[in-house]
Amino acid sequence: MVLSSSNLRQSVCALYWTFCTHHHHLPYHRYYSIPPLSSHTLTRAFSSSSSSSTTKMSNEEKNNNNPKHYIFGYGSLICPHSRSITAPSLPKDAAHPVVIKHLQRTWTARTGAGWTAVGIHVCQDAECAGVLIEVDSHELAKFDIREGGYNREMINVEHVYPILNNSPSLQNQNYQDILQIAQRRRSSSNNPSSDEKDNDTHVNNNNDNGITKEEKEVNIWVYIQNNPKPPTSLHPIPQSYVDIILRGCLSISHDFAMHFLKHTYGWYSVNNNDTKKKEEGDYIWINDRHVPIYVRADPMY
Repeated sequence: MVLSSSNLRQSVCALYWTFCTHHHHLPYHRYYSIPPLSSHTLTRAFSSSSSSSTTKMSNEEKNNNNPKHYIFGYGSLICPHSRSITAPSLPKDAAHPVVIKHLQRTWTARTGAGWTAVGIHVCQDAECAGVLIEVDSHELAKFDIREGGYNREMINVEHVYPILNNSPSLQNQNYQDILQIAQRRRSSSNNPSSDEKDNDTHVNNNNDNGITKEEKEVNIWVYIQNNPKPPTSLHPIPQSYVDIILRGCLSISHDFAMHFLKHTYGWYSVNNNDTKKKEEGDYIWINDRHVPIYVRADPMY
């Protein structure tokens, strides 16, 4: 799907309106503005914290002659434009839409720049739609630096499921291999219902029983935020960041974008216990499109 900037913005607005009308979950009209932050503050926030991310290869990776690395992107990494800023060498077809079971996306990743991004945590019976991004070790290191304030953790391949029956990614051999490996892992489990066990909801349970050499060569990573905290008036959700995510979602499909909205939690203030106020929209969300505070916002969008 290829949309111009104006058509894409109209699609995003229409998507918000549809979701708000049917789910009373997002504030289509309740925004407030904050003073723009200096470029020095933004640069410092995204560079000085890079040491928090896991940048070193594990011993298993070092011993693996030719590992295949995939990053599970569940926020801004869904957007091809945003990914290309960090790794311009990535091909356009390097990302494949999937659902990961037992992961829940929430607005809990506060930045040093004074706003809140999406984070993720392990949650039984939850699911999170995103994209698997094929990267090499050099590109992986670049994303480690980008995702400062997050720790890179490995995902059990058996938690990976396809999300779209008509996705062009189904024609990609590497993507097909991952789905086949995931299915084999689920089928070969001693207990078919193990996918629902409490001890199987971990990102990686380090169970190597029955794993083939081919499977060991597939590493699926996810960035999990440090010290999760909900948004506040001092750490709001910026519209420029939401726009980038939905731009990526809409490049896949309208249904994929709706899945993102429905399965992302924390849009409103958790400190508000007044049901009436919640329904009216006690949200921590700012319209910063005129002066984006998100460093990778698209100025042409």
